[in-house]
Amino acid sequence: MKRELAFLAALLVLGLGTILPAQSWPDHEPQDSSQNEPLVVAGPIPEKITSTSALVWWQTTTPEESILVYGTAPNDQRFRVQRPWRTTTHEVSVKKLQPATTYYLGILKSDGSRSAVGQFTTQPVGYTRDNNVRITNGPLFEQITPDSATIAWSTNRSSSSLVRYGPDPQHLDRTAKAPWSPATHRVVLRDLQSDTRYFFSIESSQPGEDSAGDSGADQPSATSAPPAQLYSFRTLSRGQQALNIGPQH
Repeated sequence: MKRELAFLAALLVLGLGTILPAQSWPDHEPQDSSQNEPLVVAGPIPEKITSTSALVWWQTTTPEESILVYGTAPNDQRFRVQRPWRTTTHEVSVKKLQPATTYYLGILKSDGSRSAVGQFTTQPVGYTRDNNVRITNGPLFEQITPDSATIAWSTNRSSSSLVRYGPDPQHLDRTAKAPWSPATHRVVLRDLQSDTRYFFSIESSQPGEDSAGDSGADQPSATSAPPAQLYSFRTLSRGQQALNIGPQH
């Protein structure tokens, strides 16, 4: 009898041993600590650029306080905009800029390091009277997935466009062409690497113009330096659902 009771007690201990709190067991796959850190998935995106102002927006994976810094040199971003934004979409108007001047943007992490960068060039004085094609709305992201991004924008004139992109802002060696359109332009960037930051520029031309968008579009040469308007985004990690992001202006 004692042997039977001891055997039953051993079975009971073994049975209880399998009912442990879930948190006492390690995850099946160790989680990368970077996944818990807010990431800039889109931006900084400068839009509505005039000769003295621009609207800059960016989106993070989780709500956080963000800091935008900017200046006229990559290592001299003395201007700072800091607000208690505890949202995923962040937007700020940058004013009192100099005409026809390149400004460099940075989004700061809580430790002061940069999580994303970009740049734009303000319009020259009197730009509204010229015939140049310029973006009037966007670019906005209609969707970002682990291996693609759908980007849309509008221009002041009918045009075709060429998007140059790549993970290195100094070497935008891939292209996607947006055919001639009177209003809204749209491209889908495919075969991207997951969890990777990409940079892109948009070159627009009117019908009949000899531009990068109409000549050598299939095999264009890569840019040797970042263009005036440089945008960026980050693809999602494998397994993440597609995001429809960006401010709706």
